[in-house]
Amino acid sequence: MRFITSLLVVLVAAIAAVYAQAPVRPIFPESWSANEYAVVIQPNGPTQEGSSQAHYLQGKNGNMTALFAENGQSFVADFDQQVVYFIDYYHNCQYWCPLQQDTVCDSQLNGDSLCSYDYLHSAKFVQQTTIDNIPVNEFAWQDFLGPIAMASRQFYVDSETNAPVQLKALFTPFGNLAANVTLTYSNFTAGEPDPSVWNVGRAQYCQTDEDQCQNVNAVHRNTLNRLLMMHRFFKNTKN
Repeated sequence: MRFITSLLVVLVAAIAAVYAQAPVRPIFPESWSANEYAVVIQPNGPTQEGSSQAHYLQGKNGNMTALFAENGQSFVADFDQQVVYFIDYYHNCQYWCPLQQDTVCDSQLNGDSLCSYDYLHSAKFVQQTTIDNIPVNEFAWQDFLGPIAMASRQFYVDSETNAPVQLKALFTPFGNLAANVTLTYSNFTAGEPDPSVWNVGRAQYCQTDEDQCQNVNAVHRNTLNRLLMMHRFFKNTKN
């Protein structure tokens, strides 16, 4: 009996040591910039791919995000003013839309948010692995609508620097496969972006577009439509 008790103590200690050493999901800086490359695969559509530059700003100098896409829709969003400007290749405003009481971390515009509620409260360590020869820690969580899982996410961070490396998202609303998304980060830089990032050309002449803004509002209401805005690599529907 004494031997069994001792063995149990050793096993419990070993298990506790393993869990004690498990990496904890990192907390990222409030302001940052990075290059992103997205691949979006849908069951009944062509594979969409594209590069972009993402910028985040939070603090006394403003609360804003910007996404400059190589192919697709670019925008600058001001969460203090609750407005998003959709811009062309030259950063001139095409039209603007009101936001809906969004914040930087939980806006549906920002699918690459590193401070979302679900990540901060639900992400769990899975394993240590490698991506493109980079040692990474994998964290995972699910997005729920009530008791129903609408999406699952796998997030990989550099095991040495905690910089984001890759995000994989599988969208399965109500059990139906909608899309498989892979977002790869590079050149992650902590700190406030250059102020010129937030410049919007011809903003004083820019007008809202009711039809396009209805599409933006649908993103806020619908988990699947959120995919289209989240990665911004689909061609602008406004011709």
